[in-house]
Amino acid sequence: MSHFCFAMAAVPRNGAGMKLPIERGWLVMHESGTFVIFTPAGAELFA
Repeated sequence: MSHFCFAMAAVPRNGAGMKLPIERGWLVMHESGTFVIFTPAGAELFA
């Protein structure tokens, strides 16, 4: 997995916007639930 992350400062507000990338396998929620991490497939979108 990539070491890039996106902080979930306002989870309720950002939650809906995170649903699709997580469903598509581009991001995974960290076990703490406070941030998401790019998967290799997600990182390729920005390569």
